[in-house]
Amino acid sequence: MNNIFSRKFVLISMLLFFHISLFAQTNTVNVNLDFGGETENIEKAVSFKNDITALEALLHVANVQTHPVNDYVFVDAINGIENTKGENAWYFTINEKPAKTLAINYNLAKGDVVKWIYKKDVCSKTIETKEPCPDNFGM
Repeated sequence: MNNIFSRKFVLISMLLFFHISLFAQTNTVNVNLDFGGETENIEKAVSFKNDITALEALLHVANVQTHPVNDYVFVDAINGIENTKGENAWYFTINEKPAKTLAINYNLAKGDVVKWIYKKDVCSKTIETKEPCPDNFGM
């Protein structure tokens, strides 16, 4: 009888350890969407086990339209709220700092906060005139 009890105890202990170790490997980032008054804002946590980019995290919380240009991917719309050239566009910050790269290239770390903001488009005109976009994107 002790042998059966010991085996059950070992099996339950192993299952519990396995479950805890899987849970411990999960990381979380927060994704916030500020629709600039167009609709209600969204804040959600996204769990991941391996690397995740800012774009992948966004795809977990919203319907996203993108378009590729060579090796780049640009966000065109989030939940139906579209960029309007020269008027409003989607920009994102990481931990309250403007991102210096595209969302598809920005690898997030555990605990990061990604905020997507629909705001005045400050970059379209600079592309046409071949001037650099402002470093802080007007934020």
